[in-house]
Amino acid sequence: MACVGLRPMPEDGVPIIGYLSKIGGVYVCAMHPGVTLAAVVGRLVSEEIIDHRASSALAPCRPDRFFQE
Repeated sequence: MACVGLRPMPEDGVPIIGYLSKIGGVYVCAMHPGVTLAAVVGRLVSEEIIDHRASSALAPCRPDRFFQE
């Protein structure tokens, strides 16, 4: 038996990381290069969730970039 999964590839190629502003309490972390970025992204995400400290390094990755009006 073989199973195939699709890796997430955001339309603009940039990871999607952060809280969803329109849905309270939901934090998203989706990216194509997950294995290579897992260590640093895991640390930054945990600091954001646990310490409530926003990371400037993750600013370009915010989900809100897809909801600009």
